[in-house]
Amino acid sequence: MLKASSVKAIHMLVTEPVVFAFGFWIAFCWAVAFMFLSVIPITFQEKRGWNEGVAGLPYISLAIGTTLGWAAHHLQMRKYNRLTDDPSIKVTPEARLYGAMYGAMWLPIGLFIYSFTQYANLSWVGPAIGLAPIAFGIFFVFESTYSYTADCYGESASSAIAAQGFLRNTLGAVTPCSPAPSSTTSAPSTPA
Repeated sequence: MLKASSVKAIHMLVTEPVVFAFGFWIAFCWAVAFMFLSVIPITFQEKRGWNEGVAGLPYISLAIGTTLGWAAHHLQMRKYNRLTDDPSIKVTPEARLYGAMYGAMWLPIGLFIYSFTQYANLSWVGPAIGLAPIAFGIFFVFESTYSYTADCYGESASSAIAAQGFLRNTLGAVTPCSPAPSSTTSAPSTPA
């Protein structure tokens, strides 16, 4: 059973363009999330000289963006429910993608804000604000594409989502992270 489900997921990833395309989009967002989790300490500790505790506060902006994404998700669900309640409209899985169309544009907006304001000579407010739209956009990409995939593939939805998860985690695993801070003291050498 495990072999069959694993083989089916990989088969769908290779043979279904929709699974691959949305999986790659999710994987890209996942890689961006991983990179930004490792870049935040560089921006605030190394460039601005903040201590470790204070440099962790900008992560609150990611939480705010995700919370706003969750709240805005209810608008997407209201639109989807209005469509499903109208008997004159045949609802297709693409109706789940309104959130991705409107919400995902915030990912590049946040990336540009963060990238152009992360310099040490600029205020810390710019990159802290830029993190919120990044999280907002990533939330909508995940929510919309997984809902769309589930609606598209019915009984095979779990395999399609597993294939997208495999692609997402593979790209996340190879995403470069910042190196661990080097210590100023070296460890004593032991004689052989």
